[in-house]
Amino acid sequence: MGMAKIKMPLTSTLRCYIQSLVIELTESDAIDQALTSLSIITQENSYPEYIRNFWLLYWAKISWKQDAENKKFYFEGFITKKGDQIIKNEAIKWLKTYSKKYFEPSIIETKIR
Repeated sequence: MGMAKIKMPLTSTLRCYIQSLVIELTESDAIDQALTSLSIITQENSYPEYIRNFWLLYWAKISWKQDAENKKFYFEGFITKKGDQIIKNEAIKWLKTYSKKYFEPSIIETKIR
């Protein structure tokens, strides 16, 4: 699976996009596209801690599909039979932790320049 470049939008737009992708992980049975996008965003932004687990989950899922030797390295407890549920659970946990705390617009971002 090739990695496509995503042009980074403005910070507030990126934050909304990240949140929409995480919500998609909780609501969809086809989570591969959202997880791939989150992985790319994480990598393109120097692996920020608040979304790093989605990068790790992406690679855990890939390594299990490929039966790689390092498949247990990326995300503790990830197994292919329950992989999508683990991803959904992590997305729900992320939303409870970050959706209000991280995505509240700051005064700096809303200031008219």
